[in-house]
Amino acid sequence: MSPSMVKAALDTLTPLGLSDDTVIQADIEDITSLSTHIQQGPYDAAIALGVLPHIIDEDLFFKNLKKLVKKKGKIFVEFRNKLFSLFTFNQHTRDFIIDDLLVDVSDRVRSVVDKDLIKRLEIGEDGTNNRHECAPSFSKNQARFHNPLELIVKLRSYGFQDIRLNWYHYHPAPPILKDQIQDIFKEEALRLEKQSDDWRGFFLCSAGVIEGTLQ
Repeated sequence: MSPSMVKAALDTLTPLGLSDDTVIQADIEDITSLSTHIQQGPYDAAIALGVLPHIIDEDLFFKNLKKLVKKKGKIFVEFRNKLFSLFTFNQHTRDFIIDDLLVDVSDRVRSVVDKDLIKRLEIGEDGTNNRHECAPSFSKNQARFHNPLELIVKLRSYGFQDIRLNWYHYHPAPPILKDQIQDIFKEEALRLEKQSDDWRGFFLCSAGVIEGTLQ
């Protein structure tokens, strides 16, 4: 959606012989802006990296993405993993437990749990604790997290099958402990990332790419 990014991409690709309409400015939530690519398609695959967390109308997003892909074609959609919140031990942990896990529990119970979590996690009024700040980009900007289990169900509802979760950005320890093991944190994270289909990715990865094949 950024004109400057389109220009930067064209400056790189045009000298390689690609046409000027290879990269266009468009909005996945506005089907008319995608008319050029829809006319040239459908495609073997559609890749959306860094897109879903900023989408307002997710139903429209998946419908338009589907229109770009041919039968048996694939989509690859990056998402921020909401289940990772259980491992962060900060405001995101509190939000996930109160707003997701206990959403159908009585207000009285939720209030007791909430007060305990705020104290236990040492969360202040600004949404941080005295050991680790929540990333401002997550809390202040439109950057939604998604439950991968719910995404699997959603992709199936749009006619995608053979769904696979590809995990990345593993955390071998909660973010609040990263500074204490800085020398080995990245090494361990990369080692874990080689096991991209491991079940631990549901909880230890801050992001993933969900893959599906259009039936």
